[in-house]
Amino acid sequence: MVVRHDGEIGLQGLRTALSLALGDRPPALFLLGPALALLDAAPGSEAGECVRTLTAELGVRLWAEGRDGDRAALLREAAGPSLAQVF
Repeated sequence: MVVRHDGEIGLQGLRTALSLALGDRPPALFLLGPALALLDAAPGSEAGECVRTLTAELGVRLWAEGRDGDRAALLREAAGPSLAQVF
């Protein structure tokens, strides 16, 4: 799953990733460009709690542009698993 937006669209991506992670197939989650702002969401906010739950509680691997590679490298990595959705 690739999330490229912050705000409501990015939050929809996090909600979808959380739903998938609670099921039988945890997602690969890639944050690109403006979506990196989701990593700085305030603790207790919905976005902050989604990121915390995904990473700390459910062990979902989260790749962030710049921290884990440039955009091209992350998009190549994202193409490996079956890419379900882009937000």
